[in-house]
Amino acid sequence: MNTFEAKIVAIETHEHLSLVDFEVFGQTVSMVSLGLGEGVKVGSSVILALNPTQLIVAKEPTTILSITNQIKATVRSCENGILLSSVKLLVGDVELESIITREAADRLALKEHDSVTVLMQPSELSISKVLSC
Repeated sequence: MNTFEAKIVAIETHEHLSLVDFEVFGQTVSMVSLGLGEGVKVGSSVILALNPTQLIVAKEPTTILSITNQIKATVRSCENGILLSSVKLLVGDVELESIITREAADRLALKEHDSVTVLMQPSELSISKVLSC
């Protein structure tokens, strides 16, 4: 599981659905949630979690996509298995992992130090822990 620290900068709620914006990696990342736990408010520091199979890797510039969470990263390593590949990525000093198909890894031809864009669906992010309120 990928985890990283973030700070809540905005919350918009309608009925039971909330859109939460975080400051992380020097930019804003959004999460959609059906419910917010105790201590989740603007200004709170939290740990966000994202399954490695939900972290999308793009090599070419991405411009107009429905996925709003797009972050620049550097490939640290790419370990290829028979069916799947584990791609280790650096965003600042935080390491993230993306698990992609071997076919996708071969098509992307990922190498150490390659610049890539990682994409995260807002519905796939979750708050695993509230650090401060």
